[in-house]
Amino acid sequence: WYVKKMASNDEEEPPSSPGPSLVEEVLAAARSLVKFPNGEATPDEHISGEAETWYPLFSRLFLDPKRDTGDDMLFYVNRSRSESSGRDLSVYRKDARSLPEFSDASVLWDETLFLNLIVQEFDYTLTCGVCSVDTKPMQPLDVFQLVSQRVYATPSQQRMDKKGKTSELTYPDIFFTIENFEEVFKDLSVSEGQKVVVQLTAFSTQYHALPVLFLGSIPYSALKLVFDSKASAASKLASKATLGLWSNRSRTEFVGMRGPRGKGRAQMAVSWSATDTQAQLAQEEKTVKKAAVVFRRCDDDDDDEEEKEAVVSTTTTSHSPVQRRSSDMASKWLKTPVAAVSKRWQQRHSGGELICRLTFVMLPWNTILQELIHPTRRPALPFSLSES
Repeated sequence: WYVKKMASNDEEEPPSSPGPSLVEEVLAAARSLVKFPNGEATPDEHISGEAETWYPLFSRLFLDPKRDTGDDMLFYVNRSRSESSGRDLSVYRKDARSLPEFSDASVLWDETLFLNLIVQEFDYTLTCGVCSVDTKPMQPLDVFQLVSQRVYATPSQQRMDKKGKTSELTYPDIFFTIENFEEVFKDLSVSEGQKVVVQLTAFSTQYHALPVLFLGSIPYSALKLVFDSKASAASKLASKATLGLWSNRSRTEFVGMRGPRGKGRAQMAVSWSATDTQAQLAQEEKTVKKAAVVFRRCDDDDDDEEEKEAVVSTTTTSHSPVQRRSSDMASKWLKTPVAAVSKRWQQRHSGGELICRLTFVMLPWNTILQELIHPTRRPALPFSLSES
């Protein structure tokens, strides 16, 4: 037996599907009103549309006290320009009494809406992977190492390649910075035949898509070429003077990279791996000991005093047989073995593992908006939305 609900005379209406979220409303309006000449808007170009269109959306999304975005700071984009960036920004707390109003003609409400949308309404995950360079187009990447880190969008930058904690406004450029990059990417190493892939994704519970904002790669060969070219003049001189036997393997160079199709920029702190550095130090110590031994290679019949004199008296005008043999052997060692050892050393260390620590990814706000409106790429690297 079972109980069946009696149908009423009036047919029941099916449950209505939830309407679009506020984030989807904003992006839908942008999709229909924002124009991207030649496929993309320039950062300094004012988006078409009146304040009547954008301010109500801004008010509903960020000024409604019932809606918690998790951030009490709001950015306002002014029409005036500053020397350091394309536009001048003002920052207010949501509960401030002097918030700019709809009638304030000094505010660009369209850019203000989209800037706060980018900063507050999406979670971002930055993923670095070390992959094989032999992967064919349209084939899944062969991933050897993978590191994901949650990052935050901000219209300001804190320089990682210089001392100090001062920040500077960078709008219209948006930075995704990893302040603890030394710890996050401490084990991410790349070697010959591999490449580093960088991916930045955006996620929102109020948006159906999973846009990929940045996706690019750089092979080990190109990374090492730039890394070597940035060596200091002192390091280059020391390496040249020792025929390549000495090189500063403990240095760190900050290498900048342009994004795919020239959109955006990224930076990596690159250094030799600890394993490779220790191997070099051991080799250098062995080479120094070999040089000292060469000057002491005398006949077993010579006494200790003669041998000691031979080592410290190679510059005297009259030479004993022991001194001449030591001097000849030293000259031979300097002319032949050093060059051979240097060549073997350079061949052995022409490669070597590089540690790559990503410090930031930068994108203009309009590039981010375009990818949010029209997602064109799928994630190439796996990642976790819960990484923090």
